[in-house]
Amino acid sequence: MVDGGGSSSLAPEMETGCRAWRPMPRQNRRSRVWRGDFGARRITVDVVQPGPTDTDMDPADALATEMIRSVMAIKEHASADDVAAYVSFLTRPEARHITGVMPTVDGGYRA
Repeated sequence: MVDGGGSSSLAPEMETGCRAWRPMPRQNRRSRVWRGDFGARRITVDVVQPGPTDTDMDPADALATEMIRSVMAIKEHASADDVAAYVSFLTRPEARHITGVMPTVDGGYRA
């Protein structure tokens, strides 16, 4: 089920005035509950967690970029297309057994 990120919650505004999307614990619980509800109908439910992604909200040339990249395995921000490609994979028949999880697309940022 692809909903364009509607299951994420907007994090509180930080002191810098930045706002960031982040999955909340309830989305993890929801995906685990829904996998049982929808699994019998062969519908998968996953909550994708994008990491540093070059967007207007998190530009790859921001002031904190070097600090962020210093802890990443792949030293570059993902593009929106990188995240979209992963979500697209999850909709393919080959991913039919991936359900109820929160996969992370972050270049090793949280690893």
